[in-house]
Amino acid sequence: IIFAHTLGNPVDMKRLLELAQKNNMKVIEDNCDALGSEIFGRKTGSFGDFSTCSFYASHHITMAGGGGAVFSNTEESALAIKSMKEWGKGQITSGFEEDHGVFFDSESNGTPYDHRYSYPHMGYNFKIPEIMSAFGLAQMDRLEFIHRKRRENFDYLHKRMQEFSDFFHFVEWHKQANPSWFNFPITLKDNVHFSRKEIVEYLEKMRIRTRLFFAGNILRHEGFKRINIQVIGGMKTADKVHKDSFLLGIHPSLNKEMIDYMADAVADFIKKHK
Repeated sequence: IIFAHTLGNPVDMKRLLELAQKNNMKVIEDNCDALGSEIFGRKTGSFGDFSTCSFYASHHITMAGGGGAVFSNTEESALAIKSMKEWGKGQITSGFEEDHGVFFDSESNGTPYDHRYSYPHMGYNFKIPEIMSAFGLAQMDRLEFIHRKRRENFDYLHKRMQEFSDFFHFVEWHKQANPSWFNFPITLKDNVHFSRKEIVEYLEKMRIRTRLFFAGNILRHEGFKRINIQVIGGMKTADKVHKDSFLLGIHPSLNKEMIDYMADAVADFIKKHK
């Protein structure tokens, strides 16, 4: 089972793990939006067999605009991941200091070989350059501040936006979750007298940056229409998101004055479209 803690909003991991155990399935958490989020007293990304984290420019922290991490729950799988990210090398340690010097501790076609240049698998070049690592490490001490500010900004914007509940659907979250929010999602209700295009273009004109809800229903995009898949049930919710959802920012650098400006702009737009 591969899924995302979308926008930092944790999935009900008790239900999901029960489903996985019942069907003897592995669990991979996409934690790219949710660094620092918690549910049932545990961090998201710590429940599954594997989890991923993104350090893309817009995420909670960044490694100079990119980068990412993979986490696993066994030493064996950690070594396999390290091998795969370095062209499929025969790595035998997850450490750094132990990798210095030539060691003929491997074999290639009957020839003694250094494991660092032995390739038992086909892999990828996903190594992180040192300059990107430095950017990432420099932000580690700010993580708790980042999580706190994202939660505060989300909560403040959520309170301000409640006056528009006749026009918008707002996100819900599990009562035992403590999300570290990535963005503030908004979905238009079916009966409103304006389109997403109209409100987004107005906000952008007011110099308020927005985003659509990523790809929405990605199966509606040209590049994915021709893939051979099996759809179980309908995609009503995904199509609704595709048509009517967008995101506002809650970045840690935003203050209450900035958030008030966003909410006031939404109010001005609605007054003009009642």
